[in-house]
Amino acid sequence: MSGRAVLDGQRFDALNAVIRFDSAALAIDPVVSGATRPRQSIETLALRLVDGSADDTVEIDFDLADARFAGGDLAWLRVRSHGVLTLPGPTAAYPLGILLVSAPDDSAVYANAIDATRIRLELDRYLDGLIDATLSTSWSALRAL
Repeated sequence: MSGRAVLDGQRFDALNAVIRFDSAALAIDPVVSGATRPRQSIETLALRLVDGSADDTVEIDFDLADARFAGGDLAWLRVRSHGVLTLPGPTAAYPLGILLVSAPDDSAVYANAIDATRIRLELDRYLDGLIDATLSTSWSALRAL
């Protein structure tokens, strides 16, 4: 990962802290299961992590440019948390909650991480709040894409 970023951390008491990560642009060369994938860039990343006495929560908002889709409808995607995401502890795990992934054509997918294995994808074709299609799947099936 390369690019300029600002990291701001605040501890409020023995159990509560907030970390904010802001960046105008980052370049990422992802490696998934040992295989290098095309470069991605993240624009205007905002990440707010709240570390509390129970599960941690995170709020995110960023734009993603993926070289695999250059020149197509999915070249730029906006990703933001729909509410807060919960980071179950104490072991590392996928966040639970809903991400809203929207495309420049005003279509969107709500990705609802239900638990450590299941995820539900809901397509909102016109970003009008009406769900046009739903797919329930698993994290391992998505990772295989």
